[in-house]
Amino acid sequence: MGRGRFRLLALDMDGTLYSSHSYVEELEKMIVALVAEMLGVSAETAAKRLAEAKSRALTTSASLDLLKIPRSEFYERLSQMVEPARHIKPLLGVEDGLRRIKARGLKIALHTNAGRALTKKVLSALGLRPDIFDIIAVSYTHLT
Repeated sequence: MGRGRFRLLALDMDGTLYSSHSYVEELEKMIVALVAEMLGVSAETAAKRLAEAKSRALTTSASLDLLKIPRSEFYERLSQMVEPARHIKPLLGVEDGLRRIKARGLKIALHTNAGRALTKKVLSALGLRPDIFDIIAVSYTHLT
């Protein structure tokens, strides 16, 4: 058991383990393109419908539900459209820091609204193996 009362460190992947404006821009562009394709509408219409859904649901994942787009299919297809490694690079000391936290007896959980395949790509770009986390919770299921 870890020293003190804490037993778990929970991290949000996006904007916590990395920060990349260029990746977020590419991701947002691809999200709109994929929503347009899956709904059979123009990119402009998709952007409007997505913005309207996000104003009610707050996240892209919850917006997909409002738009009746299956999350698992959406995120699987999205992962094939983006390359996080073009924008995200490993940060020196992150893996070592996580290993030291685990050595103190704490569990480490990672959360993201992305899907399984995209999460693996982001972790790979960061130089992190998924098994450093005790659990990874993605948009629609657990990775580990």
